[in-house]
Amino acid sequence: MEVKRINAKKIRNIRDISQYYTPLGKIKENSFIRSSRIELTNDKVRNELFNKYNIKTIIDLRNQIEIEEGKKYNIPNNAKYYHIPVLVKSYFGISHEKKMSKVMAKECKKMTKKDDAKEYMVNMYKSIIFEKFSQEQFKKIFDLFLENQDGAFLFHCQGGKDRTGILSLFILTLLGVSKEDILDDYSMSDICNKNHNRLLTFLMHAFLYHRKLKWLLIEMLHAKREYMVATIEAIEEKYGTITNYLETEIGLTKEKQELFRQIYLY
Repeated sequence: MEVKRINAKKIRNIRDISQYYTPLGKIKENSFIRSSRIELTNDKVRNELFNKYNIKTIIDLRNQIEIEEGKKYNIPNNAKYYHIPVLVKSYFGISHEKKMSKVMAKECKKMTKKDDAKEYMVNMYKSIIFEKFSQEQFKKIFDLFLENQDGAFLFHCQGGKDRTGILSLFILTLLGVSKEDILDDYSMSDICNKNHNRLLTFLMHAFLYHRKLKWLLIEMLHAKREYMVATIEAIEEKYGTITNYLETEIGLTKEKQELFRQIYLY
């Protein structure tokens, strides 16, 4: 099924992933909103958004530098805010701080062909999955999900596609959403960011003459299906299934997985 984008001024990539029917049941309305950064809009839009979707909790997946380089904003309606970064360090292409020039230069030197930029993105996704720091952070997030009594969670990073996409993968898998629907949901970030990506790509082709840097910058704009496919394959190769991974590394026992479904499925 197609999950439609939420219209919220200046928030490019935001949607309610609580719309799926699964073999296990229907996801309860207003459970999970995935988003790009939310401080770019104004208080009025944020308040309307939080009211409409009954958002009670914000989970910010960005690192501290990204937050400091963004705009400060008022948390709507006394919602709870949790800063739970899921990267132990900065990765150019996922975290987007301004202080990434050295990382860019280093990565570009390693590249010999255009496909190396794709491999870089895939390796970043694997870092989110397999680093112990990231796994501990995901455990904190699911502890919050399991404690929830009322209201929706809004979780976001910068662009709402990479870190947010992986957390969406875990949530939707636990709730029985098909792999095909999960991949479609992930790819939808490219639809939500279409105009933004098109403009930046045009500007890079017009004004950026460093070929390898252009490869990397253009690749990082997109939520290409192959990134998530490679991530899922890496998990399944090591753990057999995503739910096994979540049990082994995130501490979601079978009892906790069942409780999660009881909370969020009709």
